[in-house]
Amino acid sequence: MKKTLAAAAAIMMICAAVFAKTDKEPADEYDDGSASVEAQEAQDPAQKGGKDKKVTKIKWNTKANKEAAMQGDPYNKKKMIGNRDFGERLLNTNKFTKVEAFSAYLKLTVGGLVSRKAHLIYREGTDVAGFEMYYDTSAYALQFAKVARGVLIDAVNRYYQDFDQKKLERSAPFKKTRDVYGFCDAYEDYGMVSGMMTYYSRPRVFFGYTFVKGSPYFTVNVRPAKNLAYGDSKSEEALLKANVIEQTYYFTKSQAKKLITFLSDENISALQASSTFDEYADEPTDADAYAEPGQEKADEEKAAE
Repeated sequence: MKKTLAAAAAIMMICAAVFAKTDKEPADEYDDGSASVEAQEAQDPAQKGGKDKKVTKIKWNTKANKEAAMQGDPYNKKKMIGNRDFGERLLNTNKFTKVEAFSAYLKLTVGGLVSRKAHLIYREGTDVAGFEMYYDTSAYALQFAKVARGVLIDAVNRYYQDFDQKKLERSAPFKKTRDVYGFCDAYEDYGMVSGMMTYYSRPRVFFGYTFVKGSPYFTVNVRPAKNLAYGDSKSEEALLKANVIEQTYYFTKSQAKKLITFLSDENISALQASSTFDEYADEPTDADAYAEPGQEKADEEKAAE
């Protein structure tokens, strides 16, 4: 039994290392003057405590939730079908369109912070959009309806404000900062391969920030949620896959900016008005987009030869 567990752990570490290979976005530099404050405190103990910092913590977005409730269920089954035809629904494919290449950071179950290739996605025929990437060894597509997109965009803008005004608390624990910019309810498809995501959930998502090795990151923390593909089934398989794992995605300022620009009402309205994506002809084809990260690495090495 111990040998089996050890072998499984080794395989996970190898897969995680392969999946993590992608272009790395430079971390944001953050100088809040703490070094000079510490030096001043050493000279004058009366100055202990440094600058008065108060992050712009907002109340949980009850107004946004009420607006979503008035509009009805933002993720109802009929709406989430989008423009898919009967065959696509039957085979559980083409739930969304991969519009643009993207990247973000995440922490592996075994290991530190790594950069991971991703895609910005749009669910055709709806107001739902988000991003898709691999987390550990499975693919996840985190999506937001209109009101939720507004909450996320507002959260990023508040983070920018705190960043520029040097209000971010470098030593604050993540449990304290992971929800300082509010939350929303989202929709998530997931599965072992990105081309066919069998499972889905409707998790609550927190917006905040944290520091990793001295650099700040805007964070999207996906809370554990029920796997709705199994409903109320009590089968052994359903019980084993009853909950979606917690996920935390880390964004530099430029990555967060690209995300909220894509999720803006103006951009989603433009996508809704168009049934083709010719302007993205230079982006990966469907076959490339659904390739596994390990295959992407192999293709890159072959091209370099």
